[in-house]
Amino acid sequence: MAEESVDWDSVAYTLRRMVENIRAGMSELCELGYYRGCNTISRQVLPVLKRMMDYAESRVGEEEVYEVLEIPPTEETPEYYERYGGELPPRGEGLYRGTAGERRGGVPRTEAERRARHRTLYPEEEEELF
Repeated sequence: MAEESVDWDSVAYTLRRMVENIRAGMSELCELGYYRGCNTISRQVLPVLKRMMDYAESRVGEEEVYEVLEIPPTEETPEYYERYGGELPPRGEGLYRGTAGERRGGVPRTEAERRARHRTLYPEEEEELF
């Protein structure tokens, strides 16, 4: 288990920037006529971020150390593949090679899906990787 400390000043700064960016996005949404979305964000998202920001700002100057539990890698994590089976090319490599598959509506493939697809495209590399 590792220990990490929390920099509450950085947390508060990050939350402030998030709120600023959300408000800028809300302005654009309202200009485009998406009033219901703006209202939802204003009532449901911003109050939660405000509470989080207030808490973080109240803790500025304090240092808190907490334990980070190490979760063993599963087949869905890149660490598992690196530890137990070699390496896949970095994400996006298929775009450069011209071998990219169909787009999945913004849902990236899991590591297991990437491995399976890589094996079908490059069976000769399979022996080297495994």
